[in-house]
Order: sequence, then structure tokens, then C-alpha cells
Amino acid sequence: MLSWWTNVIGGFPEDYKNLTADLVFDPEKGLGLNVIRFVIPGGDNPTHNHIRPEGEVSGYWPCLTCNFDWSADEHQRWALFASRERGANIFEANSASPPYWMTISNCSSGSVGGTSDNLDPLYYDAFAKYLTKVVSWYKEQGITFRTISPFNEPSAGWWKALGYQEGCHYSCSTMNEIAIKVANNLMAMGLNDTSISISDEFSIVQEIFTINCIDNTTKTYVSQYNTHGYGAVQDDPQGSNGWGLIGVSYTNSSELPKTHLDFYAFKQYTKFIRPDDDDTLATYSDKDQKLVIVCTNKGATQSWNFNVNMFNISNITAFRTSSNNEMLTPLLNIPPINNGSLIYSHPSDSITTWVFDAIPDL
Repeated sequence: MLSWWTNVIGGFPEDYKNLTADLVFDPEKGLGLNVIRFVIPGGDNPTHNHIRPEGEVSGYWPCLTCNFDWSADEHQRWALFASRERGANIFEANSASPPYWMTISNCSSGSVGGTSDNLDPLYYDAFAKYLTKVVSWYKEQGITFRTISPFNEPSAGWWKALGYQEGCHYSCSTMNEIAIKVANNLMAMGLNDTSISISDEFSIVQEIFTINCIDNTTKTYVSQYNTHGYGAVQDDPQGSNGWGLIGVSYTNSSELPKTHLDFYAFKQYTKFIRPDDDDTLATYSDKDQKLVIVCTNKGATQSWNFNVNMFNISNITAFRTSSNNEMLTPLLNIPPINNGSLIYSHPSDSITTWVFDAIPDL
């Protein structure tokens, strides 16, 4: 997700923003994230001054009678193309709010109370046109969005006028109408490579409620359901918010990005289990002849037994991230394979990735 950090980092000096892009998108130097969520900004009322700096992004359509301004949002756009240069290959568009002048509150942060629709019905068609024209323009620049979600956490009650970032509440009936209008606009403009996704709710439970209230006609236009996972079952009871893979200063570009332990825990999965692999627990690449197993131990030290007798193993490497401040640390003492099995004493609270140079023993 490129919002909202890229609005700041994308304006930093070249060395800094390239270093950050490497950490996020490069599969060798960083996490290698390949699915990119791009937020189409609405743009807030220019007389307002309440949105946090990183979220203060200009929209592409300043007013109904204005021309589209394609120079807007240059910082997030830089990050979008930087991700593609580093291997990202799936791009998804999303809207947090319509432009302020399409809203009832005249503010892109939300409605006055936060629980009522903020998109003025007079501008339903204009909003669909706005999103579609942005998708079309980016396709001309070489970026094809696989999906577009017109909504972001639409059922939430915290999108209130004069808030700290863009947001908009939508009722189910409005979501049904807008989704169909955007889909029809995509088809009318020949954008057949882009389909509708919904609805980017704030939790999996809320996403299920929203899916159930979307009517069957609208669902025929939907190709993908998106949800956020903020309702974590493990972190929330402990008072941990789970944020912060990379620490950066939004005000001081001389302070280099700092990778946290969470970054290396996440990298255990993103580095070794790549998009063309078929399984998210253990994978085998015919092309590279590598067997990859990512093992997570959330409890006490355990003995793990890997049966690899179906492969001819020529080399083994392993990397561990743990609460003992191991950050993707290579293991120096690799257990031997005996009778086709490798036995590993898996430390508590750790993630270990095993990479076997392996040829199937057919």
C-alpha cells in the first residue's frame, strides 16, 4: 500500500527514496513486495488545514469545470513506477474519498457525523468518471491496474469531516450503485483489463458483513474481494499495534530508514516464497530446482523433522529471525540429513527458512 508514506518519501532526495524503495520492493535487497495498492487521491478542500502532512495529497480533478491535473500526486506516482522497476507486477487502484467538491460535507475526510454517506448523489456519475479516467491515464503511462476498489473501509464510522486523512462512509445501497457505474465506465472506455474489487473493509468480519449486503447484480461485476486485517487476534489483546516494518522520519531525510525486527520476520516469507511458487508453506521451483520451507514456531523450543527423501539434496542453507535479535541470520551449523530426514531443534518465538538445492528423485 503506497499511502500515505510515499507522499513524503517520494519527495526526499534520490538516494534516500531509492534506498527505501529497495527495502520495500526489491526481492534481493528488501521484501520484494510485488502487489501494489495505489490510492487515487480525492484531494481536500484547499481552504482546510487538518489533514496530516503525509496524507495531504492533491487530487487530479480540482473542480467540476477544471481540467485534469496529471502533475498532481507526483510523490506516490514516483513510488508506483519505482516498484515496477524492482519487479512489482500486480497493481491495484483504490479510492479513499471522492474529491472534496463531490462530497456533502465539502471535505474529503468524511461526513459530519462519520456514519452517513458523504458522496453527494448529484456526483455519482462524476465520481465514476473520475476513477475511470485516472485508470485510463495510468494505462497510457504503462501501468495497468488489475482492479479498482471505489471504497476504503466504507462501513467505518470514523471518517468524519475535518479528520486527519481522506475517508468516506458508504451505505450498501450506495456501494451497489457506485460499483456498477464504475464497471460500466471501464467497459465504455475499453478498459477490459481492469475489474471491480470491493470493499477494503477494516476487518475480515466486517468484510463478510459487507459482502452479504452487496446485491447479486453488483456481484456479477466484482472479480475480487479485499479486506484489511487490523483486528489481529494475537496482537490486540497484548496491546501491540503491530505497525512499523521500517522506521523513517517524515521531517529529516538525513536520518536513514531503520529496519525493525518485524521487517526480518516478514522477509522470511517474502524472500523465499515468491509469486510463481504454488504453495505458501513449502514450495518447489522447477526452474531453480530449489525446495523452500518456511517454519514458524510461536511456542517453546520444538524438534522438527523434515522428510526430504523424495529429493536428491546437494546443498542446504537456512536463515532465522527470532526474538533473540536474529535478523534473517544464516545458520552456521546445518544438521545433516540421515535416512532422508533432517531433524532441527526449532528455537522458541522464531521463524526459520530452509532452502534446499533439490532435484526430485523420480
